[in-house]
Amino acid sequence: MSLKIIFMGTPEFAVPALKELIKEKFDIVHVYTQPPKKSNRGLKIEKTPIHVEAEKNNLNIHHPSSLKNEQELLKKVLLIFMPLYYLIGEVLRLFKGQL
Repeated sequence: MSLKIIFMGTPEFAVPALKELIKEKFDIVHVYTQPPKKSNRGLKIEKTPIHVEAEKNNLNIHHPSSLKNEQELLKKVLLIFMPLYYLIGEVLRLFKGQL
């Protein structure tokens, strides 16, 4: 089973980490970053550095206005990590009352 990654980042200093994951051929299934914002005098819409890098590499980009109620993210995380989630559930069941 290949390691699936949900990458979350926005600023320029996060770009080298994303590039390294791409170079090492990790399975980046989703990239979360802040939404594009208006900036400069012409109020041109500018994407975050992570958004630009993810676009260059044809990755799935998401930019929710807030992660507080991001139910879709939770669903995706659960699907990706289901084997681990199952394992942890079994371990907790085995040790119920002993923890």
